Amino acid sequence: MRSKELRHAIALEEDLARRIDAAPNPSAAREDVRGAVVARVGKTVPDDIDVEPVDAGRVRGEWVASPLDPEARVAVFVHGGAGVFGSPAESRELAARISRAAQARVLAVDYRLAPEDPFPAALDDVVAAFRWLVAEGSDPREIAFVGESTGAALALGAALMLRDAGDPRPGAVALVSPITDFTIVGDLAEADPTGAVGVVARNSGLYLGETPAEDPRVSPALADLTGLPALLIQVGTADPGLEQVRGLVERARAAGVDVSDFEWEGMIHRWQSYPHIYESVPASNQVGEYLLQRLGPGYVPVPRAA
Repeated sequence: MRSKELRHAIALEEDLARRIDAAPNPSAAREDVRGAVVARVGKTVPDDIDVEPVDAGRVRGEWVASPLDPEARVAVFVHGGAGVFGSPAESRELAARISRAAQARVLAVDYRLAPEDPFPAALDDVVAAFRWLVAEGSDPREIAFVGESTGAALALGAALMLRDAGDPRPGAVALVSPITDFTIVGDLAEADPTGAVGVVARNSGLYLGETPAEDPRVSPALADLTGLPALLIQVGTADPGLEQVRGLVERARAAGVDVSDFEWEGMIHRWQSYPHIYESVPASNQVGEYLLQRLGPGYVPVPRAA
């Protein structure tokens, strides 16, 4: 039986889906949802979290840092929202938890959204954020991508784009409740108790624009995953994307990627975003501790048994 807190989170997700579907256009839906989520999230961000806006030309977003921030490690946080909705302000509480657990600054990227800016605008913005950090003096090995829901497709896609361009690799990539294959979101939506994946399915056409869902740049689960940095993948067993995630784990390991995968019993899509769910804080701590261990020039992958 689901906990009271989990049922409450499902109700909140259902409310967001209703708001989006009832709005006259994506822009109106975006503003309605942003207002509702920011009002809720703003009450849960601790007072000791420092938030600073970032506007460096093509790179926009905000720095989120706890007092444990060591000024070296950086987590580039990529929010979800089907490439149409979402913002750093809506993800600030989760970013704050990751900052504290990872002892890292979090750069929450305010990437361009569809339909005004369809793919590949968002992917280009995430890649630009990484390159900007490196140009500003950050060691690539001390930078990670953290992608949530559809933001995981952007985080994974950015790591692959950097690989293909011959850029330095980030130190790690963490994917939480990932959606990394847009060819199957319609099927996933039918099994989602929250309505969140339904929002992705109904709006993915706006995000894709003229790019086919089979394009591995937009659905990186279909790409050649060789050469990726250390990868954490975290999914709930009540997430309709569970089997998709298992397939991604299998393909990444077959490509020689150092993968740490965790399945959280009974958890729904994006449960990490709801701090009142008991399992949310341990999940974000798991992400932070993973980054704490792997970001830096001293990390040596542990060989896995065949």
